[in-house]
Amino acid sequence: MPPGSAARVPLLFLAALTHRGLAPARDTLAGLPPNPSAALTEPILLTLTHDSAPLLTLHLDPRLAAITARANPAILHYHRLADANLKPLPPAPPALTLQRGDAYIALSPGARALAGSPKIARFLHLRDYFNAQRLAEALLAHLLAPHTAPPHDITIIVLEAR
Repeated sequence: MPPGSAARVPLLFLAALTHRGLAPARDTLAGLPPNPSAALTEPILLTLTHDSAPLLTLHLDPRLAAITARANPAILHYHRLADANLKPLPPAPPALTLQRGDAYIALSPGARALAGSPKIARFLHLRDYFNAQRLAEALLAHLLAPHTAPPHDITIIVLEAR
């Protein structure tokens, strides 16, 4: 890395929410940092499982603002650019490097059961709260609005670069 380039690497902020559904099988997210509201300072490995079945593995490196994601095809995940362009990602996308204003968003299969990919993509394209936690909360509220009790757990992960 050239001298002085570290100052150009954006800070990464992580938000992760899980809303329990009626089904007995549960989403489990492992690897969250001790203070999830603070900017990430060290690389972390997040894993999302559903009833012990692997769904998503994320390697987050805040030193490079980089993400490596490996997802089950049932996972919806996106790279939202600062200009509001939204890129749906394949299960094993190339490593992503986030710039200021970019976000990575992942949703467990329970979200897809409530709203299809086009509805979720439209929400993410039209709204940006410039805060990972607020975006995760707003997306969860949007998904739950027409449902009193979702059938399956819904987990939302947002990684935002500032």
